[in-house]
Amino acid sequence: KISVAPTITTDTLPDGTVGTAYSQSLAATGDSPITWSKESGDLPGGLTLSAGGAISGTPTTGGTFNFTVKAENMAGSDTKELSIKVSVAPTITTDTLPDGTVGTAYSQALAATGDTPITWSIESGVLPNGLTLSAGGTISGTPTTGGTFNFTVKAENAVGSDTRTISIIINPAPPVNNPPVRKAGIDATTIASVVVNTAYTLDLSTIFEDMDVSDTLTYKVSVNDAAATEAEANYSYTPTEVGITTLVFSANDGMTDSTDIYTVTLTANAQTYSLTIIAGTGGTITTGTDGNYTKDTVITIAASPSTNYSFNRWTSTGGGSFADAYSASTTFTMPAGDAIITAEFTYKGGDGTGGNVPYIPQPVEGAKVETPEIEVEVSENKVTAIVAVTAIDNNSGKSTVAVTQTQVSEAISKALEEANKQGSGVTAAVEIKVEAPADAKTVETCIPKEAVELAADGRIETFTVSTPVAAISFDADALSAIAGEAAEDITISASKVETASLPAATQQLVGDRPVFNFSVTSGDKTISQFGSSVSVTMPYTPKDGEDVDAIVIYYINAEGLLETVSNCTYDPATGTVSLKTNHFSQYVIGYNKVSFKDVPEDAWYSKPVGFIAARGITKGTGDNNFSPQAKLTRAECLVMIMRTYGIEPDINPKDNFADAGNTYYTGYLATAKRLGISKGIGNNLYAPDREITRQEMFVLLYNVLKEIGELPWGNSGKQLSEFSDAEQTADWAKEAVTLFVETGVITGYGGRLFAEDTTTRAEMSKVLYNLLTR
Repeated sequence: KISVAPTITTDTLPDGTVGTAYSQSLAATGDSPITWSKESGDLPGGLTLSAGGAISGTPTTGGTFNFTVKAENMAGSDTKELSIKVSVAPTITTDTLPDGTVGTAYSQALAATGDTPITWSIESGVLPNGLTLSAGGTISGTPTTGGTFNFTVKAENAVGSDTRTISIIINPAPPVNNPPVRKAGIDATTIASVVVNTAYTLDLSTIFEDMDVSDTLTYKVSVNDAAATEAEANYSYTPTEVGITTLVFSANDGMTDSTDIYTVTLTANAQTYSLTIIAGTGGTITTGTDGNYTKDTVITIAASPSTNYSFNRWTSTGGGSFADAYSASTTFTMPAGDAIITAEFTYKGGDGTGGNVPYIPQPVEGAKVETPEIEVEVSENKVTAIVAVTAIDNNSGKSTVAVTQTQVSEAISKALEEANKQGSGVTAAVEIKVEAPADAKTVETCIPKEAVELAADGRIETFTVSTPVAAISFDADALSAIAGEAAEDITISASKVETASLPAATQQLVGDRPVFNFSVTSGDKTISQFGSSVSVTMPYTPKDGEDVDAIVIYYINAEGLLETVSNCTYDPATGTVSLKTNHFSQYVIGYNKVSFKDVPEDAWYSKPVGFIAARGITKGTGDNNFSPQAKLTRAECLVMIMRTYGIEPDINPKDNFADAGNTYYTGYLATAKRLGISKGIGNNLYAPDREITRQEMFVLLYNVLKEIGELPWGNSGKQLSEFSDAEQTADWAKEAVTLFVETGVITGYGGRLFAEDTTTRAEMSKVLYNLLTR
């Protein structure tokens, strides 16, 4: 018998698919039995070759697999190279898709494993409006509708398909960003002036605003057309040379620069110093004007003696030089500092006294020497000893008077003596009443330093110098500060300022309003900071139609700009306007009528709201509204009280409450914490946005008044216990509430105090109005 060896007749094998059962038998001719095996290469994963020649199993891996099979019998063997292609159906791997936003372009590719090409389609559900799915698997477009959209996608290739349910969230379009703008009423340009090497400051938060209240503004400034650089909100620029600097400011809200800009044309003037020209007894000044002059300015001066007097010489306190100090007509060269120059005269009448300067007549032995009588006035809980003195008019609008230590000492003694007679709780005061021409432009009162020290130490509550120009009252702390700074006798000056003497920019701001200047000097030293409260009262007749609650005081700051004095009032009964301050400057009696569209004229809170708004204590809530019935927050209350009494916010606080944030009240909270006005609510928190209760308001107000030494006094006849809800007043608030009840600051409603109730903006306005107009 002739045996026949195997010959493999299978040339190709069909394709398989991953995950799908596969079975194929190989074929060969030749004698049986034939045994099959894999000679080389690899079968697809998951498949095996049986000895009987069957390739079977379930493929687990895609690809093309090449291998050699062997068929063998007793007569011999044969081999053949074969291959199997295993295809992969799609498997979608995208589980989630990112959110989209209405109006914003969206593009996201879906992903799947498997043989390509893969074709994509929507099996069910809907895509967001404005989006489509491409055959290549990209969802793209611009969404037009917000919401959550659920849909099923299908991925398909030549060997199979897969589906997956997924969703897209389309968020609403973000609100339109409003760029920063200049505040209403703020012009695009302004002018300012400072003395060279003196800082010009500007609070940019008062210039720019943003309708998007959540935006935090930052600022830039361009100096003389240079590239803009970052600027702090409290901007400061110090010119080092005389000349003009152009400052252009803009704001940014984190997204957009303001299209509005604010341009300041800043003029740096040379340093000027005050010159006062005085005629001593026996003559007048005929040439030369008081004013401010730069160093080395040459001023022509002349003096003329009165009858029976002759000119003696010129003298100066503060330096400078005369061309000829012994000539009645000469020139004076201004020093780098304030100066007072005096023309001295010698009496040459038949008294035989010779050349003492100035001549003071001596009393004749045995003759009665006339001394001013001291008048004592007793008013509500106060005794005032009044010393009347007459000033000498030098015929140039300036009147001067000297007060003796004896006069001050006798006045203090009489005031204290009468106060003791009146009983407990009565205070003593001294008034120097200077008689001078009603049209005097300047009245200067000279007081010995020792007399001021005596008044400071003599248990006197106030020491007042009253003149036709103004009345100035000092408390004991202010007198102590003045005496501590003084080296010589002290001159207290009150002047009416000619508007024409002011810088041009300031003249535009002042207009035709009255301007005053007050000063305290000792020799060539000006004392401007008193460390305590000084009261100034000036006569003023309102113009026709003026609302007396809108008559206010401004002070002219170093840049020539007007700043409101919040603690000022007009008294129709006396025809005077008064202010309280701790420093001297130039002051303007102004008019600032403010009204709000949601404050009716006949409302009970109309006068209080108009009063505090005129003084810049509140600026309303926007859109010319005051929101009188809105609940007051703890931050709003604190800011209103501190503005009322001129307590400035800390600019760069080193310590603050943890929730002070970075907003309009941040600096005020820091000051309140530093001064002990508020200790917060615990855990270093202040809760600025929490509605404030009436008793919390009273405690804050009490602490501020205590800090500045202005707690109210008086007796309303009321006691806390008389209110039916007095027990609701917390222990920590009783001291403040008791004082305000007893002094009439608060009166309650219907026999109740409502201490635990929240406070409205109108109620707060009424409390501040009552305090300021007491």
